[in-house]
Amino acid sequence: MHEEIITKDEITTERTPRELINWVESKIDTVASTDSGEKTIRLRQGLAKHLVEEVYPLAIFAFKKYGETNLVHIKPVIGNQNYDAILTDKSYSPALISYVEVTQAHEGETEYLRALHLQKYSYVPGTGTVQKEGTKKTGLRVSVQAEAESLDTLAESELQKIVNAIGRKEGKSYPANTCLVVKFDDGYMFRRATNNTKIDRFMHDKIGGLEFDPRKPNFVYHNIMAPDDTPMEHFAAKLLRISNLLLTETGKELGRRRHEFMVEFLLQYQREVEIEE
Repeated sequence: MHEEIITKDEITTERTPRELINWVESKIDTVASTDSGEKTIRLRQGLAKHLVEEVYPLAIFAFKKYGETNLVHIKPVIGNQNYDAILTDKSYSPALISYVEVTQAHEGETEYLRALHLQKYSYVPGTGTVQKEGTKKTGLRVSVQAEAESLDTLAESELQKIVNAIGRKEGKSYPANTCLVVKFDDGYMFRRATNNTKIDRFMHDKIGGLEFDPRKPNFVYHNIMAPDDTPMEHFAAKLLRISNLLLTETGKELGRRRHEFMVEFLLQYQREVEIEE
């Protein structure tokens, strides 16, 4: 049933940001309006997995970043390629082609087990220990022990999942001009007042602030073999210095290109952080 109500052709249709967000929200609402469709969405059955875990986060990202423009088109893709969408920006001449990879900051199997509990009992505690008995073949029996957790604990846990999700993608090979979108659950944090200062501090501690000019980073004494406190410190202390250490002409040329890429990434990171502030 789930393969019939969600098709590959409609998922992979090229749309503007507004068209994509409108379509995906309407599609999820339509599918979930029946009992069988609601189960399809909850358990991510068939193409619902792509719809909910890839296309929906992609739509939110594209609309937030590009808004109402008709010059940007997003085409979700399904397959074994190392990206989930092709983005064409026609405000450039020639059009700029970039790619988007979407990943999940979640609890893995535990998240699926909570969905099973929700489907069977029509409720599920959002926190607490999850236990299972049996297998998919013999039948899974899931129980969730409700346990209260503070908002601060929930926020830190969710943010740590984001860091872990990024870490799982680190080191993989992607096409040039690829960005990573991380989907996470903000339901607990934004149903009530959120301590934004604490979240900002957590992200600064984990990822780091760009407190140097990437075009001319300040010299720092650093043990090349020691771990860095944050990814941003890693750029300043090591990565931005590699191109000056290369000896062969081929190595220097490759180093120059990669150095320019890193500088542009850091400048874009700085611009986006300043927008948020």
